[in-house]
Amino acid sequence: MKKRSDLNQINRSEAGQWAAETIGQVAIFCLLFMALLGVFGAGPLSQRTIRSHDDTFVIHYDSILRAHAPSEIVMEVIPQNTRPMKLRISDRYVSKLQIEQIIPTPTTLVADGDFLLLTIPHSSSKAPVHIRLRLKPESMGYLTGIVSIDEIAEVKLQQFVYP
Repeated sequence: MKKRSDLNQINRSEAGQWAAETIGQVAIFCLLFMALLGVFGAGPLSQRTIRSHDDTFVIHYDSILRAHAPSEIVMEVIPQNTRPMKLRISDRYVSKLQIEQIIPTPTTLVADGDFLLLTIPHSSSKAPVHIRLRLKPESMGYLTGIVSIDEIAEVKLQQFVYP
């Protein structure tokens, strides 16, 4: 027959194991929930939409990225005229990314001071033009950049890149 002190010691050991198991389960649940929401990449908490003050320029992007993992920025622009659009992206932002593809393909791509200037062709209709930038962040940290169209509408991107 076991002594009362032995039973108390067994109960304390089981209580400690139960507490550790419960804490582990809660931690795993929290991590899975955060991942589903997009804290570690694409998801509802990561997705952002920025609009110009007149809604002629809208950008959809992920605010949380993984270093060296593909991402995409989608821009919707309502053309103001029939001339090709001038898309400007701050060099400070572009220098920290590897741009893999731009759709539609720009007719020109040149450095313009502190900006990268892309000339985007479009049809003469007033239908929104969709511009896609497929990219990969080169390193971890905060990314901030300014994107403007035809030097009229300007928005600021803010992203965090984790390893």
